[in-house]
Amino acid sequence: MEDFVKYAYLNNYIKKFREKLPLDSLSSSTLHDALWYIGLKPDYGTMYSRNKLENILNSEYILNKLRAYLQIQPKSINITGYSEFNPVKKQEIVPNYYSDEDMKNASDELLNNDGVFNENKIKITENDLKKIVEECVKKIKTYYL
Repeated sequence: MEDFVKYAYLNNYIKKFREKLPLDSLSSSTLHDALWYIGLKPDYGTMYSRNKLENILNSEYILNKLRAYLQIQPKSINITGYSEFNPVKKQEIVPNYYSDEDMKNASDELLNNDGVFNENKIKITENDLKKIVEECVKKIKTYYL
């Protein structure tokens, strides 16, 4: 079939990726997730273009992105003045708790600010609204009858 000449499954390239990254325990599903994370998706069903896979294996930039996602220490970058690239570490998000007094003060401030914004607005009571609706109904009846 012609498609197997241009496309390949990740299983066919898993040994090469294990050597390049290096990660002996790399599975094809983990590699698929890492490629998906950096924006590289399968081209034909679940198969990738062979050219794309070869280009990935030859690109230190993309390999370093994969290493960062997989939390592998990448190879040193050969640019003068730069040291080894450290992988991105996942940071734990710690919720910021406020005291009851802080929350009450914030609530009071919001209520005060709301009062400022409502000073120039017209306030309509329920009775006013009923009168307006009754007048509209009367006008509609007289117009159509």
